[in-house]
Amino acid sequence: MNVTFTANSPHNSPVVDMATGQALFYISTPYSLLSARDMTMTDAGGQVVGVYKRGFINDEVVYRGVEGPLSDWLVQKSIFSRRRRFVAPDGRTYEWRWGTWTKSELTLVDVETEQLVARGLRSVMSLFSSSQKLGLEVAPGGTRILDAIVFSFVICELLTRRREKSRAAASA
Repeated sequence: MNVTFTANSPHNSPVVDMATGQALFYISTPYSLLSARDMTMTDAGGQVVGVYKRGFINDEVVYRGVEGPLSDWLVQKSIFSRRRRFVAPDGRTYEWRWGTWTKSELTLVDVETEQLVARGLRSVMSLFSSSQKLGLEVAPGGTRILDAIVFSFVICELLTRRREKSRAAASA
């Protein structure tokens, strides 16, 4: 299954099945000048799947009604690690891995079997290539945990963009 974000932003976008054009999820992040921004993901029926609460010190996550620190839900082994793990509703542990040579690709694998579950494509703009929209290619076995895949992917994308923005500001 291929899903894409109709807007090239993980902040505000419908997430649709490319084969049918049907909206699967909605990502919304209301603009707030004075406070941290919360990203909410709802399913096509309007039910809240998850909320990512960006904090000033620690980020929080609410997934399927369970609230806790982001560091407990999307675990990073160390501050230098390029991998993040989560336990999905099926009880299995999955890990997002950033590409070694390219920052534009994330892969999600089942930790126990090392089987590819999803491949996330980050939006890319280049002088020498066409733009690529933010999206996911999900293996057939991953569709049963699609909400966890999309939600964790969006958080990884938001964290990557935040890190890239702070690096650019530091080098300016």
